[in-house]
Amino acid sequence: MRIKGTITTNFAIRVLVFTAVLLIFITISLIWNFKAKFLNEITSIAVFYSAYLITPSLHLDKVSIVSPKNLMLLVFFMRLVICPVTILITGQQSWKLPAEPTHEDLYLVHLITFVAFYAFVSGWDLLRRASPGEERPPSPGMKFRNNAVIALFLFGSLLFVVYGYYGSLNGYLASIFVEDYDASREGQGKLLIYISIILRYVIPFLGVILGLVFIHKIKSGIWVRAITAFLFIIIIVFLGLSPSRNNMIFPVLSFLAACIPIYFRIKFRDFLLGAAGFLILLFLFQNIRKRENAPMIEELNRVEKFVEFVQVYFVAPHIMTPLVTIVENADTIPFTLHSSLLESIPVLGAPFRQKSGSYVYNVAYGRAVGPDQVFPTYGEVFFNLGMIGLIFVFMLTGFIYRKLDRFFMIDTTNDPFLRSLVFYLSLLFNATIFYSYSVLGQFFYYNSILIFAMLIFRDRIGTNNA
Repeated sequence: MRIKGTITTNFAIRVLVFTAVLLIFITISLIWNFKAKFLNEITSIAVFYSAYLITPSLHLDKVSIVSPKNLMLLVFFMRLVICPVTILITGQQSWKLPAEPTHEDLYLVHLITFVAFYAFVSGWDLLRRASPGEERPPSPGMKFRNNAVIALFLFGSLLFVVYGYYGSLNGYLASIFVEDYDASREGQGKLLIYISIILRYVIPFLGVILGLVFIHKIKSGIWVRAITAFLFIIIIVFLGLSPSRNNMIFPVLSFLAACIPIYFRIKFRDFLLGAAGFLILLFLFQNIRKRENAPMIEELNRVEKFVEFVQVYFVAPHIMTPLVTIVENADTIPFTLHSSLLESIPVLGAPFRQKSGSYVYNVAYGRAVGPDQVFPTYGEVFFNLGMIGLIFVFMLTGFIYRKLDRFFMIDTTNDPFLRSLVFYLSLLFNATIFYSYSVLGQFFYYNSILIFAMLIFRDRIGTNNA
């Protein structure tokens, strides 16, 4: 049923529900002078589920478990549901906040977060749902002509990085630790550093290509394929060794996205258990790789430390409250969006680095030297464009994200390698909701250059290939 042409009944209901939730939140906040206990956290959970339950196109995909849509849902679920739950149970982990946030600060950053999510969902659902005829069952095909040339290039890149940059296999293996990586860069030319970085981002796809070829050739049963997939996951991690977690995680997820559901049928419950275990391992890894940080390693068994990791990594709203101090204390508000996107360009980006959102945000954190705090995208958009700009930008972001997800779901089912590349690009685009525009620019100038090259030169798989 449609109202006035393109406006669906569901769309009208969604607008009413979203407006009602926000008005209730604003009204109670004002009446209670922003001090209503747990209102922020309860509203956050209500915001997520109110959008999820009345937006069918948003519902979890339990077949293509590793997909752009599920990735997006995970980010928002962690941010809007899990972070508030941890706050309700253990309280806010202040981490390195320069000052205790006020009730007014918390109200504002929560409102920004809620509006950004609702705008994203509205943009996501602008596209009509795919008709059943558009979705075809997987019928994978694999060629190894152009892909073999790509694999040879990646193998040569591996040798270059191992012996041309690190000098030895031991040096390459030690690069997983931050301090060893920093030491290896001393005395290296900037051009050599840049080349080695962009190569390290794509070298793991040597394992992806070979793994997909081996799995495709196996006809002897699901367990042989499963063991083969597990072995190649280990190989991909080995090929992606670096102080960057993303360099190891992203290719593994891309490999799984290519395999599921083309070669495997995995129950969502089992995958969820595995993902929970993986999150714990990720927490351990981020600390252990800093071997010199002994006090932090000693605290690994503390629940509070893990809760802090969740709240900081998924940017619980109180982590973003320094945004308010920028607005209140700055004489003039600089426009940072273009600088954030351009600052990561090698050499040419230098003039933008002290004008970017990440620089301004880290100044608010009191750490302009050696900044490592990312300015969340919705916070930076609000900082630059206000609430109207926030709504527009996140509607556009949701619309593009849905287009990417539809392409992944409909046009890659017969081409596993293309599927892995598209998912990897969706991981990079995920920076628009999970990280910052500075990180998005970094992904574009470092991670994606050779990914696009592989998209161009890969073997094309026709729809009739088996």
